[in-house]
Amino acid sequence: MAEQLALVVELCGKLAEPHGREVTVPLPAAGCTVAELLVRLRDSFPALAPLLASGKVRVCLNETMARDETVVRPGDLAALFPPVSGG
Repeated sequence: MAEQLALVVELCGKLAEPHGREVTVPLPAAGCTVAELLVRLRDSFPALAPLLASGKVRVCLNETMARDETVVRPGDLAALFPPVSGG
């Protein structure tokens, strides 16, 4: 079985309402893609599932916006941002 580490993910805006400003999610030592990270978050924190299902949540890794195929590695700085509206 592959070694599992943990990744702390900052939750911004309304994403923080169900669980607070940070959650910790298991992460393989080799990392996973952003898309896989979102699935792990949805599975580990069901209250986030409706917000993550919108497909509009943005992931920032190491202070740069990340695409679904970007690899997330243990030790990365990860933050999730909900969709923003207004003008």
